[in-house]
Amino acid sequence: MLSALAELHHEYPGGFFFGAGTGQDAIDSSLIIVELQAGGLGLPDRDYYTKTDEKSVKIREQYAAYIQQLLTLSGESAEQAKADADATLRIETALAKAMLTRVERRDPHKTYHILTVEELSKLAPSIDWPLYFKCRARPVWPS
Repeated sequence: MLSALAELHHEYPGGFFFGAGTGQDAIDSSLIIVELQAGGLGLPDRDYYTKTDEKSVKIREQYAAYIQQLLTLSGESAEQAKADADATLRIETALAKAMLTRVERRDPHKTYHILTVEELSKLAPSIDWPLYFKCRARPVWPS
């Protein structure tokens, strides 16, 4: 499944599990670097998953119901759609809990971590990073 991430990121918009792109280096503005960031959430922000107030709980319930409705419309049984919607919410909640808060994301010391592909492979060994970047390097439009 993780081998499909490069293809998903190449073919479709969105941050499946994480986001990837290019941007200007914050230290050396003459460089364009690869940027990886947290992603994979259907709701706008990590706080939607972590807050426990009544409004936040209600939003998560409505979101799960929406996912269930989409899955049912795509042909899943009601029972399977409910199970898959609940699983989706559990996965997204786990991703959200691992993310930086809005305030933490504004701190450049918490978001700037230059790594080699080898170092990244040690940090996240479940993804074949050389293959991922090779797939991402393909042109988007056929020549």
